[in-house]
Order: sequence, then C-alpha cells, then structure tokens
Amino acid sequence: MSEYQYYHFKAIDQALTERQQQQLRDISTRAEITSQYFENEYHWGDLNAEPVEMMATFFDFGFYLTNWGNAELYIKLDKGILASNLISVFLVNELIDIVELEQHSILVLSLPATEEYYFYEGDGNYWLHRILPLRDELINGDYRALILILLSAIECGYFNLDFALPILANANQPLSPCQQAIMEFFQVDLVWSKVYQNYADQHLPKHLPKQVAKPEVSQLAFIEQLAEADRNAMLISLINDNANTVKKTLIKQFRTFELEQPEKTQTISLAKLQCDYEKQHQIYVTEQALAEEKLAKERQQQREIHLQQIYDSRAACWSDVNKLADKGSGHSYNEATQLIKELSFAYELNQQEPQFQLQLTRFISKNPRKPALLKRLQEYKTRD
Repeated sequence: MSEYQYYHFKAIDQALTERQQQQLRDISTRAEITSQYFENEYHWGDLNAEPVEMMATFFDFGFYLTNWGNAELYIKLDKGILASNLISVFLVNELIDIVELEQHSILVLSLPATEEYYFYEGDGNYWLHRILPLRDELINGDYRALILILLSAIECGYFNLDFALPILANANQPLSPCQQAIMEFFQVDLVWSKVYQNYADQHLPKHLPKQVAKPEVSQLAFIEQLAEADRNAMLISLINDNANTVKKTLIKQFRTFELEQPEKTQTISLAKLQCDYEKQHQIYVTEQALAEEKLAKERQQQREIHLQQIYDSRAACWSDVNKLADKGSGHSYNEATQLIKELSFAYELNQQEPQFQLQLTRFISKNPRKPALLKRLQEYKTRD
C-alpha cells in the first residue's frame, strides 16, 4: 500500500495576500493554494516546512493525516483567548501541547500512540470539515473536546490513577456535532465519556451547579463590572462593523476576569472514575448484547414476512422467473437466479421443499439450451 499524507491549513481570521501565497508556492509547487487555504497530498516525499512554523506565519487552523495512523490538529488563537488556569490542566506530553508565540498561542492536538488507528486516502477532507468548528468552540470557552481527547488516551496507558480531569461546567450537556466527530476521530471509549458526564452531573458540590452549569451568570457579572465608557466604545465599534475585534477583546477581558474569581476549577481523579467505568462497562456490554439480539430478531421477523409474501405470490414469482429467462441476457439470468433463491427459502419456511424442487425441475426442463442459466442454477438443484 502506498504512503499517504494529507496537509490542509486554513486562513480564517484574515485572507492570505498575494505575496503570502507566493511564499507558500515556494514551499510546494504541487499544493492547491488560495487566499483561504493550503492543501496537498503526498504519496512520496513530505512537506518542505514545519507545520507549526506555517501556522505561526500564515494560518489559523491546520490538519495533518496519514494512512499509517498519525494525525495532528493545529489551532492558532490570540493570546489571552484560552483560559490559562484551565488549559494548563489539559497539557499532556505528546497529546495536547501549546506553542506560545509573541501574540498568539498554537494548540497542538495529537492522536495517542497506538496501532489501532488507520485512515484511508481521501479521509482527510472528510474529517477536516467535521472537526473545523473546534476552533470556534475553544474561542467560546467550550473545552469538552479536550476532555474527550484525554479520555481517548486513558486506554493507551497515558495516565496513572492519580491523574485528575477538570470537571467542566457543561460536561453533562449533549455533545456538539464537532465533538461527536472528535469522539469518532480519536476513538473515544463511549463508556469513559458517559462515566465522566455522569460524575459531573451527580458529584459537583451542591453550591456549584447554579454558577457552573450556567456560564451566563459569570458572564453577566463580568459585563456589569465593565466601565460605562468601555461598553460604549465597544458598542460604537459594533456599529462600525468590527464585531470580530470586539468579540476577541471581550473574551480576553473575560478570561482575565475569570482568573480573578476565587472559585477554583473542580477536578476528578482517574482513580475515582475507574471503579464506575468497570461497572458501567459491564452494563454497556450487556446492553449492547441485548440490543444486538433484539435487532437480530427484528431482522429475522422482517425476513420471514418478506419470504411469506413471496410464497403467497409464488405463481406470479415463477411467471417472472420465466420472463427473465426468456430475455436471454446475463443480467436477466442473475435476476432469475436470485428470485429462485428467494423462492427456495420461501418454500422452506412453509415446509414445502419437495414442491420447490418440482417447480425448479419444470423450469429447467423448459430451458435446456441455456447453459449459462443452467450453470447458475446448478447449486439449487442439489440444495439440501
């Protein structure tokens, strides 16, 4: 199997200039380069630049994927956008890292080291578009995707039982489509995700839910403490169509405001989750087995209904078989053979196998000079 590497970098906050596009063309002559993105596939060789350096100079979101299981996400954000007191909890060597620049931070997310991952040629663009909203989620303070990445690494032995996961305010809320894609991409154990969500729902201190479950409360407190002059300046900026700039400024100030609050981030040790995981995993396995058994029964019932309908209309079905045989084409012979196969099952369901063999013998006797058809039917003549 040939080597496959996929690179895609996006300029989101500001389009690439002509000069920047030319600089990127010097890096790769084969890449597709526009004012919005750089995209290339490699079946030999590699990108003639470091992804983090390309992010620092040109882009806001980067994606790297190979068909041997390596994958990385690069997310560039203005400094101060990420809650530093919370992000520090997530930083794990070779899994979640952050590169600090003068005015930006680049978050680097990598798949855990395991042989279970495998991607195919053409997968890159599919995953890219599903995961791309992650940047906006992080800007808006939703860090659940990072929790999912940590959960994916538990099975790979990245952490001992002393490791603590932060309990996020929105941990028990339904996952976004992007977070669902993260679960699939990082192959997150569904049971670990449920155990974490259940713990956040049931074990937060009683005085926290009203404050933590509704981030709007702290956001309103932040807005109320803004100076009137600052609020007026931001409103004027909004009127002048500078919404993105105003949003960035507000988020940075809000992150600083959060750091000044006495409330600390709640955490849960892996040891406390481990016991619940083992119980829930057994429940999950049992539920899955019962669900599969139920589905198999439903499919069998639907199959028997279908076969009974064929048996009840068997005269018309044999007529259709004869019409297909008369067409004399390979395609019609295949259709005739498939219909005969269904008829054999229908007769068997009704315990009328001898009648089926009689009808099949009659049909064959009417078509002695069609060897291609007879060859297809041979297995049914001798069918037990």
